[in-house]
Amino acid sequence: MTGIFGVIEEETVIGGFKLYLRDYGRRLKKYIRENSSGEILSQAVLPGDSVLLAEPSIPVFLPFQFESEAIMVRLKEPVYVTPGYTSTFYLEAPYDIVVYDEDGEIIDIFSLGNPKYGLYGDPNNGVVCRYGKSSVYISEGDVPENSAILPVKVRNSYHTTLKITLIVVHYRLLRTYYSDDGRVYYSVAKVELEEKNKAVVYSSKQPPHKGLRQSRIDPYKRKGVFIPTEVGRFELEWGFSIPLTRLTPQS
Repeated sequence: MTGIFGVIEEETVIGGFKLYLRDYGRRLKKYIRENSSGEILSQAVLPGDSVLLAEPSIPVFLPFQFESEAIMVRLKEPVYVTPGYTSTFYLEAPYDIVVYDEDGEIIDIFSLGNPKYGLYGDPNNGVVCRYGKSSVYISEGDVPENSAILPVKVRNSYHTTLKITLIVVHYRLLRTYYSDDGRVYYSVAKVELEEKNKAVVYSSKQPPHKGLRQSRIDPYKRKGVFIPTEVGRFELEWGFSIPLTRLTPQS
C-alpha cells in the first residue's frame, strides 16, 4: 500500500498492530490483525478478489456502533480568550481504525488506545462522547503520533475574557484526513464563544492544509442506518469550562 493508510496490498503496521492478507486456498484470502507479540486479535476469511482498505475514522464504532455522538477533549491547561480575539491551537483527539472492503463492508475496527467515554451535560439529555485529555499545542507537529490532530479556532464575541477547559465537537461537524506518513487529522473546529457559559461549534468543510487525503469510509451511509446527513452547528449549552466531576468519563 502507498503510505500507512489506504489499500492493503499484503501487509502494513498501524500503531503497533500488524495487518496482513494471505492466500487461503480455494480462491479465498484470510485477513489477520495481530499485536506486537504476534497474538491474533482479529481474522476473517474473504473472497479471493477482495480489496481491503485501512483508514482512520471518527471514533463512532467502539465499543458499540453509534453509542457516542461527539468527541470531548479536556484541556490540561486553560486557554483564556479576550473579547474580539481569535485563538488558534491544536489538540490531540481519539480516532478509530476501520478496515473495510470496496463495498463498504466493515471487516475490522480497532483503536490505538483504551477508549474512554464521558457524558457532557444533563444525565437525562446529555451527549455521550468519546473522551480524551490534551495539552494545548501551538504546532501540529507537537501532537503525539498516536492521536489525531484537531485544529481549533476559537473566537470570543462576548464582552469579557473567557476561559476554555473543554472542547466538544459533534461527529457530523468533522471530516477525517491523513497524510502519507500516517498522521491523522480532523477538519478545523471553529468555536464561537457567545456567552459566559455558551459556545457554538461550526462545521468546517476544508482540510487543515493541502496534501492530505480524506478518509472514504462513512459510517452514516451503511445499510439499515438512518442518521441526518448534515449538522451545521453544535451548541455547548452546558458550558466550556466546567469541573471534571460533571463529565463522568468512563473506560
